[in-house]
Amino acid sequence: MNFFENLNISISGNPIILVLGLVIILTYTFFIYRTTLPITNLFTKGILIFIRALALFLLFLLLFDPIINLVSKEKVEPINLIFVDNSKSVKEISSTDEISKINSVVNSIYTDVENTRILTFADKVNEHKIDDSIYFSGKSTQFDNIFKELKSFQNVASAIIISDGINNQGEDPTQEASNLGFPIFTIGLGDTTSEADVKVEKITSNEFIYAGRETEIEVVISNNNLTNKKVNVQLSENQKLIVQKEIVLSSTEINRVRFPYSSEIEGEHKLLVNVISNENEKNKSNNS
Repeated sequence: MNFFENLNISISGNPIILVLGLVIILTYTFFIYRTTLPITNLFTKGILIFIRALALFLLFLLLFDPIINLVSKEKVEPINLIFVDNSKSVKEISSTDEISKINSVVNSIYTDVENTRILTFADKVNEHKIDDSIYFSGKSTQFDNIFKELKSFQNVASAIIISDGINNQGEDPTQEASNLGFPIFTIGLGDTTSEADVKVEKITSNEFIYAGRETEIEVVISNNNLTNKKVNVQLSENQKLIVQKEIVLSSTEINRVRFPYSSEIEGEHKLLVNVISNENEKNKSNNS
């Protein structure tokens, strides 16, 4: 690469005036150095003329507000990112053979698709080495972490998300996903057979409450193949049970439970909603 192909100098004044100024500076410098005391040789005199003329010209050039632009070019290859759900819920709904197949599929995509990087996600995103197995040991699943991580990459060609689709922590990533500007592909994990299941879908509460003032917390619980079954819904704080309610699961498969809540202590409080079921659920990781 030729450096001077990427060098550009611009000035704000008239270039003709700049050239005239250079001529005057050279003439003036040559004039004052035509004779020197003590007398110097021609080579030394030439160096003195050059240094004086250069210094005066640079000072004169500053009057024209010079701008130097240096442009460099770098070829960046587009990358493909694979995000693999590393949460326990995947392990709970998959057999040992299926877990092995998941690792095999990930390795296959990495081998077949150029410029690919693999990352695992649960409560946080981690870089994954292709020679290592994925053990599905994460305590929770936060899809919004994927899209926060994607913003840190440049020149992304596509992203592939391999997951069971259970998002039980963090913010709704839908808006973030729609603004990325590149395709996102998904590969679903788990058995498509409709299993008996109860799931905490949503928890609604006031973001800020006053100490000592009672508020209400609403929990939305969905159920599948468990109509008219009884479950116990518990609200806890710091592993201490606050209140619990027994409900009969609705035929509409959507159940709303409201809990009163108040605290005398100021500060941030972390509450846990847990559904206790005696039914034979294949996946109980979404019960809280």
